[in-house]
Amino acid sequence: MTNYTYLQSVLDAQVVGDDGQEMKNLRAARAEVEGLINIHFSGSSPTIRYGGSKAKGTMNLIDYDLDIICYFPRGDTPAGKTIEEIYGNVKAALEKKYSVVPRTTALRIRDSKRDLHIDVVPGRFIDDTKTYAFVHQNGGDKSWLQTNLDEHVDYIRDSGCVPEIRLAKLWRHCAGVSVRTFPLELLVIKILKSSNVAGLENRFMRVLEEFRDNSRGLSIKDPANEGNDLSGALNASVCAALWAAAAATLRTVANGGWEAVFDKVMASTETVRSAALRTAIVTNPSRTQPWGIK
Repeated sequence: MTNYTYLQSVLDAQVVGDDGQEMKNLRAARAEVEGLINIHFSGSSPTIRYGGSKAKGTMNLIDYDLDIICYFPRGDTPAGKTIEEIYGNVKAALEKKYSVVPRTTALRIRDSKRDLHIDVVPGRFIDDTKTYAFVHQNGGDKSWLQTNLDEHVDYIRDSGCVPEIRLAKLWRHCAGVSVRTFPLELLVIKILKSSNVAGLENRFMRVLEEFRDNSRGLSIKDPANEGNDLSGALNASVCAALWAAAAATLRTVANGGWEAVFDKVMASTETVRSAALRTAIVTNPSRTQPWGIK
């Protein structure tokens, strides 16, 4: 098996298919979330749709998740007079069914019976075009960010770097690097756009080499708003972790090939798929089981 064939097989094994149980679980959970929000904000008209890896085409089985955006119209003050109020009100709606953990701009929902893998991002559209929106930000220099989900999705999805981004996310999982997904995606695209190397292996190697050789010079810009400060996502600690992990990975590949990097992910694939099936049975206790017991 060539290196390209192996790396492609890693990506193929991590596909979350539209007809797979993982995606069925996510769709069912989205319907629950959407129902809660619509009931809680019955006098409003929020736009609720997919974001994140589902929309960008960068989803991997090993760490699949679902980003759901929940943006309210510009003049929809019953949902909240400020962006922070909207964030808090959506959190209150979700807490009727789930445990909710605030994140930077999202609300991570948890359920004691299921591993939901879902973040809800509340916000408010700037105007009636429903393109740019304000979202609340925890822990930043300012309490809000201006963003454009469609521009983010289009930028990642149409970058020509989706396979390398998916490999980078798998590598992050294997190496235990604490770098957020969006900054990692932007780094991969920036590195490869300035490079003329071809082929999946060579392109991914180029990304790792840049992490190793230029960790102090890593920087990114928000494609939807260059005024957003993303420097905190690539602080000294994150850059040092990228450097150390990339250097270790390149040594591992030189000595043992890509299998020594990704075989742990390959071995856990069926475990993850089995967990999705078990979750479906737990959350649908009335369905007829294949062996005939109800």
